[in-house]
Amino acid sequence: MFRVVIATALLVLPAAASAKWRVAESAHFRVFTQGSSSSARSDAERLEKYEYIMRTIAGVKRPYSPEKVSVFMLPNQGAVQSMMAFGGGGVAGFYNTTNRGPYAIMMRTDTEGSDGLRAQQILFHELSHHFMFQYYPVTYPSWYIEGFADFYGTMEIDSKDVVRIGKPMDNRYLSLTDNSWLPVEKLLLARTYADVGDRVDLLYAEGWLLVHYLADSKDRAGQMGAYLNAINAGKSFGDAAKLAFGDLGKLDRDLHDYADQHQVDTDILPFKKIDTGQITVRDLSPAHAALIDDDMRLYAGIAAAKGPAFADSVVHDAADFADDPYALRIQTEAQMLVKRNGDAMRTVDHWLAVAPQDPLALMFKGRLTAQQLRQTGSKDEHAWD
Repeated sequence: MFRVVIATALLVLPAAASAKWRVAESAHFRVFTQGSSSSARSDAERLEKYEYIMRTIAGVKRPYSPEKVSVFMLPNQGAVQSMMAFGGGGVAGFYNTTNRGPYAIMMRTDTEGSDGLRAQQILFHELSHHFMFQYYPVTYPSWYIEGFADFYGTMEIDSKDVVRIGKPMDNRYLSLTDNSWLPVEKLLLARTYADVGDRVDLLYAEGWLLVHYLADSKDRAGQMGAYLNAINAGKSFGDAAKLAFGDLGKLDRDLHDYADQHQVDTDILPFKKIDTGQITVRDLSPAHAALIDDDMRLYAGIAAAKGPAFADSVVHDAADFADDPYALRIQTEAQMLVKRNGDAMRTVDHWLAVAPQDPLALMFKGRLTAQQLRQTGSKDEHAWD
């Protein structure tokens, strides 16, 4: 999740009536946006290049996942925050994965001002999380998760596919200007964001700086790998830190000295022209466009207290598209979310009448039937089969 140090009050402005929702689909991403067709295609191309570059740098040989990442590009920061179940002051983009698949909800325009946030940087930050957990699913401390994402989130890819990695982040330096640093030992021992209290901004800022420092320092070469290996071998965070870095007081002083330089190295990597594969762009169907906000909220989660009202709203929104499989899917999920399984079963039965071989409809029918059999304690082998 990408947070800013100084939250900017932004209004969620209504989209222009003519703004169409469209999707750009590539081999590994689906990008949903109300931007132009060319911007949608450009977003998908950048994501494919980013994925290719990260795999190349990390030496990943595993096949790509067949599950595409759904990326929703919203007009501004306020629109992003409106999709969070419990609000999100200062959040300009977030990523997660659920049984619906991996997704990211982002803003598509930069925030204003000298300390503004770049939409591409936030997008790459969140996709760095996806890359880390997709290909290296082990235990990571919170500071490293965010520091890694910031380090690679600044990636720039020019028109000739020359790549710049590790650019400085002025907004992270801003967090450190009042000199209220977290002791490095506290940073290294933090298991969750809550462990640093109300200074989560410092976890991000110092995490980014420490990743940069350990990547640049010849004297500390290999220490990061030793630290992560020790954690995943069962060492406590504290023991792993002392084993890998030695005197943590000295590490603290070294990091302060590194910050005082106010200069970080940027790696420049020329690539041959990157083939992003086929990318198709199409307008969403009327049903998909009308229900896409509900779709995003199903990805991001609904506060339990708001669940019934949400389900009622979805049923209302879907009523205009009574025979549309996409609308029936969103309605089914919303009804199941609040355990209105009888209503959901009727929706699925109608869905199957419209599209008898739809695999998602068959899956939801199977889930609902299995729940029903469990609740009744059925021993009917034919019914279970």
